[in-house]
Amino acid sequence: MEKISINKYYNSLRSILKDRQELFYYFDERVKIDKLQKKANLRLFFKMPIFYFLRSVLYLPINLSKLVKKISNHYYLLKMDNEIKVLKDELNSLEKKENLDFKLLK
Repeated sequence: MEKISINKYYNSLRSILKDRQELFYYFDERVKIDKLQKKANLRLFFKMPIFYFLRSVLYLPINLSKLVKKISNHYYLLKMDNEIKVLKDELNSLEKKENLDFKLLK
């Protein structure tokens, strides 16, 4: 009976790990896209500095909310990375403890 619950726990952890890895890749892509948008904005600044400055002042509240969103995405990226490491450690310790013959998701 206990072996069945350990297997369920192990499979649940594997499923959670897979979901967390998908979330990690999503937030990683968001951070990469934000960096590309920053490069594009910098090029626009050098192309039309006065227009860029006026637009920045006009859209200041929106730009501040985007900054908060970028910080949030970076936080979630770090959080997902940490959760993935913890889940992998837990799965590895469970495998060693119970001598399970399962392969860890990579």
